[in-house]
Amino acid sequence: MEMLDENTVERIMEMEQVLVNINSMIETTNSGINTLERYNVGLKKEEEVLMLSTGQNCFAVAAKESQQAPGPV
Repeated sequence: MEMLDENTVERIMEMEQVLVNINSMIETTNSGINTLERYNVGLKKEEEVLMLSTGQNCFAVAAKESQQAPGPV
C-alpha cells in the first residue's frame, strides 16, 4: 500500500510539472499574440494613412487634368 502512495505522489508531482510547463507555453503564446495584435493595429493605421494619401493624390491629379482639359469643341 505504501508503494502505491509513493507512485501516486510521484505521478501527481509529474502532472504538476506538466501544468507548470503548459502554463508557461500559454503565457509565451499570449505574449506573441499580443505582439501580433499591436503590429496589426500599426499596419491598419499605415494602411489608412496610405489610403487617405492615395485618395488625395488621385483627387489632385483629377483636378489638375480637368483644368488642363480642352474646352468644348
